[in-house]
Amino acid sequence: MEKEKPKHKAKGFALETDLMAALNFTDEDLEANRDGRLSQRQRQRFAKMQANITTEIYLAGFVGLIGIPILVYWYHLHSVSWLEAVPPALISSFVCLMLVLSWWERRIMLAADLREESVETLQGLVKLEHLGKSGGHFNLQNQNFPLSSKALLAFKNGDPYCIYYAPNTRTLLSAEWLRED
Repeated sequence: MEKEKPKHKAKGFALETDLMAALNFTDEDLEANRDGRLSQRQRQRFAKMQANITTEIYLAGFVGLIGIPILVYWYHLHSVSWLEAVPPALISSFVCLMLVLSWWERRIMLAADLREESVETLQGLVKLEHLGKSGGHFNLQNQNFPLSSKALLAFKNGDPYCIYYAPNTRTLLSAEWLRED
């Protein structure tokens, strides 16, 4: 007859499995993060995110270069003077520029995380805050990290955790529940 596993061990394994699924990391990722570096899989994920942001920057720039003159012309066709077309064009240009700058900053931070390949660690009791269906954030050592609802549910409020994150983008890479065995 096979021995039953203690319930707290099985529960601990389930919590670790839930964390891995919710944060999308593997044992190999966790081992690399413990060593203070990104895993090969995490580097590939960051490179893909960087490529996607680059595409978004080009798309926003193209829309700005093509869309804003079309907007000005459309306003001119439907208004009395060119001067009435200027405010919407300026607002559109400003919004487009802010999007491009925001994405560019994110791309630079991703590049820095890829180049440095360093992983930061925080340990302590987590405090979860649900902000509705879209998710929320958790606080650890007075630092907040946004998370999806699924990821928030994988943590136990008030329990000790060790989290690993990329310092420039503050992307949560992996986490460990620091339970007592």
